[in-house]
Amino acid sequence: VGQKYADLGYFPFVPHMSTAFMRGNADFFIDGCLEVVKRLHRKTDIMVMLKGWRKSRGAVKEHNLAKYRRLKIVYEKAEA
Repeated sequence: VGQKYADLGYFPFVPHMSTAFMRGNADFFIDGCLEVVKRLHRKTDIMVMLKGWRKSRGAVKEHNLAKYRRLKIVYEKAEA
């Protein structure tokens, strides 16, 4: 899915891939990803949610912040 959006001209930030091989407290990584969401621009950036996103505590927090900030959210039907 990240490649799909790269092909559309977006630079994909894929949180679960960015932190996949790191050790540490999950909250540290969730907080870092939330900081990225805070820096997204309402007019030019989008958040893409994959099928099953509600099962991830971090994805739920990212989604809630994006909704609060009124960012554009795209819901992908395909699983990555």
